Amino acid sequence: MNTEMAHGVSLPVNLDISLVQRFLGLRPASDPADVARFIAYVASDQSTSLHGASLVIDSGASAG
Repeated sequence: MNTEMAHGVSLPVNLDISLVQRFLGLRPASDPADVARFIAYVASDQSTSLHGASLVIDSGASAG
């Protein structure tokens, strides 16, 4: 998630970045505004036909 908390993170000097990259997605981090729009949609009357779904907002990272 692209938040202020993720900016300016200092990594250990001896970190093997190749190990970390194995767990990072190919797409950029999600924007908090995307999550906010999704929550607003789910809370609105427009989502009345949405029932029992498990929805993920991760810029498609979990899609494969």
